[in-house]
Amino acid sequence: MRKQVLYLFILIANSSILFSHDVGTLSGTFTSSFPYPFRFIILNDDEIKLEWTNPPDDHRYDQSKIFRYDLSKEEVFLQIMLDEDVPSNLWEAITGNMMPWNVGDLLFGLFSVIEDGERAGGIIGVTYSADIFQGSNVFTVDVPNYEFDGPAHISPFYAVNPSSELKEGDITYSLSNLYTVDSGKSWVEGSYGNGVGESFELEFHETPQYLAVMNGFISVSNPSLYFENGRIKTIRIEGLTTGIVLEREIEDFPNLQTIDIHDLSGEAHAKITIVDVYPGELYLDTCLHFMSYSEYAIHPLSCLGLK
Repeated sequence: MRKQVLYLFILIANSSILFSHDVGTLSGTFTSSFPYPFRFIILNDDEIKLEWTNPPDDHRYDQSKIFRYDLSKEEVFLQIMLDEDVPSNLWEAITGNMMPWNVGDLLFGLFSVIEDGERAGGIIGVTYSADIFQGSNVFTVDVPNYEFDGPAHISPFYAVNPSSELKEGDITYSLSNLYTVDSGKSWVEGSYGNGVGESFELEFHETPQYLAVMNGFISVSNPSLYFENGRIKTIRIEGLTTGIVLEREIEDFPNLQTIDIHDLSGEAHAKITIVDVYPGELYLDTCLHFMSYSEYAIHPLSCLGLK
């Protein structure tokens, strides 16, 4: 982003730091966004099954294809290399729209582990394609978010009143970007400094147990932007109705993670302020990619022992 760091700062991006938690295997079912016309099921360490439904309103997932895959890692994404391309006519098969979707044979994943509740141990996350299709790189989504639960679901909170938003030409990295996991869409504070003291507010319809966040600036086309820009390290959450004040750490991961706010139960309005940041290698801008809610704790997935 635009605010250049005014001092020499060298950060060695070690991907083993990004995936520090242990988990036995990468498995789970990952959907597209609503109304879920297709899904990926990671069957085992070698095979992924793509299922889709035709016509899409049936939701029967009566079409399928199994791919073999290999995992590799780079500094931000877990890369899933398929043994052949996803069919380019997938979008036509599920919608009737003849526009080709060039997903290709490489997916970029950000996965996390559910810590408790009925789905404890389950893997959730997002996969991206290198192809921008209808304005988005998102291929599959399985994260807590009302937008992915259908139009009848009401968000438990709304993010409002940002103290600043970065503008670059015709692009504004607005607070509303927190509602989407799309590549390249993050809230970026627009203050002169490194973002400490910048804030926004949450208006609660109901108070969740946890806030679910993806830290930093996440871009499939330019993954290094995660480290080149700042990420949030510490936030203060101030209940504007109850007066309760919490201070919480956010880990330096792009993967989904949760922030425990159960002490704010019953709060109607809260203010979130950046207290500390992980500095960017090149820019002073501090970014937050996504914020949602969760009733269970989530932590970032390990790299499964990959070298």
